[in-house]
Amino acid sequence: MKINNAKSLPERYYGLHFAEGVAHYPEHKSTIYIGPKTAKEMDSTFSGKPVFVKHVDEYSLDNIETESDGWVVRSFYNQADGKHWCEFLAVSDEAKEKIKNGWVLSNSYLIKQSGPGGLWHDVSYDQEVLQGEYDHMAIIPNPRYGESVVLTPEQFKKYNEEKEQELLKIANSKGDAEMLQLFKKKVEKLDNSKELLECSVVLPKSKVEKTIQQIINESDEAEAKKDEKKYANEADLVKVGEGEMSVKELVEKFTAAIAEEVTELIEEVEGAEEVENQDDSKDLKEEIVEKAKNSKDDFEDLKKAHKKVANQSSEQVVYESTSVQIQRGKDRY
Repeated sequence: MKINNAKSLPERYYGLHFAEGVAHYPEHKSTIYIGPKTAKEMDSTFSGKPVFVKHVDEYSLDNIETESDGWVVRSFYNQADGKHWCEFLAVSDEAKEKIKNGWVLSNSYLIKQSGPGGLWHDVSYDQEVLQGEYDHMAIIPNPRYGESVVLTPEQFKKYNEEKEQELLKIANSKGDAEMLQLFKKKVEKLDNSKELLECSVVLPKSKVEKTIQQIINESDEAEAKKDEKKYANEADLVKVGEGEMSVKELVEKFTAAIAEEVTELIEEVEGAEEVENQDDSKDLKEEIVEKAKNSKDDFEDLKKAHKKVANQSSEQVVYESTSVQIQRGKDRY
């Protein structure tokens, strides 16, 4: 710490220092893009790095404790506003004074690995940072990111609460169905879709967080399989009369009932043979055989009922046996 240049103990602050996207560096005549994945990976490299009033070209570790104006505690992605903030200690009197006068933050980083240029929201850039490491933080009057701000812990807490309330108001005003409506027109191709696909949204009902890429993949797979047969599980519910039961329970109950009915009908067929000399014995036997056949069909249908329910597991279905369908046809005509 710069004890010889501080009349009071270090003060803790929170500062917005980075926003994903492109930034122009006039001193290098270059425009650079940093995506969300790289930005989050770079956060871990900022802890313990020095803070200076204005940027420095280089610094020595031999006398860093007497030259620095503060220290970065941590850098992190703030879910409330989608920006990258840092928690830092302002040690020197000069740093504290500049912050009170409205100076804000500007980070400095080293590019470890880069990729080719491209477009981001129709803005061209010369190269993309694929891997980077923060070098130091500077307190300056004119930040590269216009949204930069430095807040006390109390102000930062209030800031986040207000941002969360804004998000809640948007959700309530637009409704669940519109929360995920990102575009009003069809987009066939994006010049640089990487950042968009890596964006995350919280699904309004389940509260599950997914990336746009995951949502697209799952939706595309569901669309491709929409015409395929869908099989219900034994635990799925079906509506039976005024009540409901699982497919497994339905099969077990009706299997037992149909088996008993088939047994009774077989006994009737055997009994009909004893009255074969009567005029109506033939018709009686045919009627009983037909009932037995329908019951057998019902029996087979029920054994396979859990595989024939072509509905999603979350929906209710009503099962009708073959005999019920035949009887309904007879009643109709």
